[in-house]
Amino acid sequence: MGIRDLVILAIMITLIPMSLTRAWVGVLTYTWLSYMNPHRMSWNIERFHLALIIAIVTILSIFAAKDRKSIPWTRELVIVAIFVVYFAITSAFAWYPDVAFNYYQEVIKTFLFTFLTTMMIYGQERIRVFTLVIIGSFGFYGVKGGIFTILTAGNNTVWGPPGSFIGGNNEIGLVLMMMVPLATMVARTEENKWVQRILYATAILSAIAAMGTYSRGALLGLFVVCSFLFWQYRKYIIVVILIAPIVFLGAKNFMPQKWLERQQTMTSEEGVKGDESFMQRVQAWGVAFNVAKERPFLGAGFLYDSESVIRNPQRWFDHAFFIREWSKGNRPRPAHSVYFQIMGDHGFLVLFLFILLLLSTYFRLGKISKANLPSEGEYIKNYAKGTQIAIAGFCVSGTFLSLAYFDFLYGLVAFAAILQRESDEWQNQAITTANDKKIGKKISIASTHKKPIDPRVVKIRKLDRNNNKL
Repeated sequence: MGIRDLVILAIMITLIPMSLTRAWVGVLTYTWLSYMNPHRMSWNIERFHLALIIAIVTILSIFAAKDRKSIPWTRELVIVAIFVVYFAITSAFAWYPDVAFNYYQEVIKTFLFTFLTTMMIYGQERIRVFTLVIIGSFGFYGVKGGIFTILTAGNNTVWGPPGSFIGGNNEIGLVLMMMVPLATMVARTEENKWVQRILYATAILSAIAAMGTYSRGALLGLFVVCSFLFWQYRKYIIVVILIAPIVFLGAKNFMPQKWLERQQTMTSEEGVKGDESFMQRVQAWGVAFNVAKERPFLGAGFLYDSESVIRNPQRWFDHAFFIREWSKGNRPRPAHSVYFQIMGDHGFLVLFLFILLLLSTYFRLGKISKANLPSEGEYIKNYAKGTQIAIAGFCVSGTFLSLAYFDFLYGLVAFAAILQRESDEWQNQAITTANDKKIGKKISIASTHKKPIDPRVVKIRKLDRNNNKL
């Protein structure tokens, strides 16, 4: 075993017993393993199935825990619950049911921990640690990739951990772009100055690393999230106006010519039509649309596109709007879009629910960020705003990536439900406190204005022997 293996193993030996007695630590550990994928960077430890072990330990611990809360059934979590049932049906009627069911089991794990997270993460301290684990897991690659991009002057591409959800340059680019608003807004509420500085540094280096991935989708998302962040700091609008051109020109002059040429393919019709990568996506989008048109309520099931490469390529090409001979060969390709991926996998109905999930989460977070909360609950508003901006970035960059079942997306859906519950509890507490103060004030006023008995106005009734009034 190498040093990396020993370090990860030592950490897990410590965390597994803690997860047995503190279920919320198990949720944090599983989140760390799922997002950061530290075992992917080891030599031999991956064969121990650490994520599976911690998942089993955490589930057992949660059901034995006395401090768990009930699931806050927001609209978004109801949609995820519908997905659990509906995806089983589409898998049964998929083009390749055996492959679809195998992948369905992986997706179910993501959905399961979406619900379990809401049961154990609550209260300011747990929420704070949960967000720091998320930012630390992905921010590690942001810091590492940002420094790498600076040292190589952008001449080399930033990649994610191999074999993971974020292994490709486009996938890690999307995640790093989402880290920028999340780390920035969490830093605003952080009282520890050193942690605050680390968070701001992570946001900056993640933005640089996102550009270093050469992902055009990540660059578009980065433009969106930075626009949102500039608006959040609009009271410093003069500083923003002065800094923005400097940052833009600096990035343009710093990055190499090949990076600029790749990004410029988005700005001209010749560049778009001449870019094989983009036109292959258009071809795959056409296939997904025609599959959904043929099977509007079922789609073709999970992984129909990649499995068609092996089993029946012609079936995929029969649904294409056009066929070309590409320089790297003509074969079925993934949709490279969360929207067309969902459409082709499960049909138009699930596409509608998926878009509703994104929009509902976005607007819920926006509502929470504007809630009337006491100063002690101000952290909820900043966390909600950072998550909302991250969701907006996902909606843009996700147009060019097949990440519809990305565990981080559903982790943010769970986080929105957690923040909604916290916001409701703070508001209910404020209402109760206000009512108690009103009642106390009324009692105080009543006791203050109570008139003493004046003996001069007391009517004394004298009765005679016959009990008659005098």
